[in-house]
Amino acid sequence: MQKPPLRLVAVLADDDALARALGEQLTVERGYSVRPVQAGAAPPPGSVLVANTPAGVTLSPGPGHPLPVPLRLSTLIARIEAEFAPAQRIVGAFTFEPNDRALTHELTGATVRLTELENAILLRLVDADGDVVERERLLAEVWGYSADANTHTVETHVWRLRQKLGDEAAELLVTDGGGYRLAA
Repeated sequence: MQKPPLRLVAVLADDDALARALGEQLTVERGYSVRPVQAGAAPPPGSVLVANTPAGVTLSPGPGHPLPVPLRLSTLIARIEAEFAPAQRIVGAFTFEPNDRALTHELTGATVRLTELENAILLRLVDADGDVVERERLLAEVWGYSADANTHTVETHVWRLRQKLGDEAAELLVTDGGGYRLAA
């Protein structure tokens, strides 16, 4: 059995306690290998650099817009996942570009822009490779909520994502039991 590729996150923070706490969370939440780096030092090759800067938290290389602080861990994890994701993936009749938060229709060439959360949901469903991702898991992994949270945020965001997908949505983004999956 082939080992999954090492997903290395380099953390640069002026606060050692923050860097240590962030490293522990990323290791526990997603199984990343986390290494601290010092200011001015080059991050290890192939890593995603998470830096706490005066403008917010930035990822490098990356989309370039700093994330504001304070920051939800789930938002940071979604951005890191997008950095490790392949540049493009095929989702039904669309090409999904997670780093650009966009879906491009194969036939029409129309581009659908995604919000950060829609992108994180779609990325999680793509990673599931056709398996059902339970609503509670999406709440935990995308929003950082506990499984018993009383909210309809998952349903609302999936509904908005389906609206953006148009006619293909019913066949592509499937409600299955207590969760969602992408049709093969």
